Amino acid sequence: MNDPISIAQQGYTTWAAKPHNAKWVRKIDGTPIPNDLVVCIAMAFAAHITSQEWRCFHCEEVFTDPAAARDHFGSHEVCEPICCMSAADVREMEREIERYRAEDSDKDREMHGMRADHARALINEEEKGYGRGLADGRALSQPHAQASEPCIVCDGTGSVLDGTHICLECNGSGKHDDRPGGFDGPTGAD
Repeated sequence: MNDPISIAQQGYTTWAAKPHNAKWVRKIDGTPIPNDLVVCIAMAFAAHITSQEWRCFHCEEVFTDPAAARDHFGSHEVCEPICCMSAADVREMEREIERYRAEDSDKDREMHGMRADHARALINEEEKGYGRGLADGRALSQPHAQASEPCIVCDGTGSVLDGTHICLECNGSGKHDDRPGGFDGPTGAD
């Protein structure tokens, strides 16, 4: 009685027993309301499926509830049935779950390490930039030797545009300045 043909026959018998289907039983050429026939057959299949049993060949326990069977056998084919697991396996799984809850798994430790390395690299680069800025500031604040080469912008004259404007590159001195940061700034001659 578990084969699909007998189950479909049971659904058809249920459909044919309904008084409003009696005239269609003789004309089963596709003219009866097909949805009613399909629903009856589907209900027969559903009744059969819900009465399904699962038997564990390890411990011989029988399950009729799908949730209880899933708890025993696992959620997919490669899971090990609970009756085959040792207490040590269960305790190891509990420890692993506890580590994940505490965010102390190997993956979490690796991610925390990567974050710390990245933060340290950012701090190092910021400190390098700060050190360069301090060095540039010190170089600008210290007096320097007189520049010996003529300015490349004003050709050593100290003025541009036919002598009407002071050269901003050499600040009117006509000498090239090799210090980082350029010229000394305004001299009050502008």
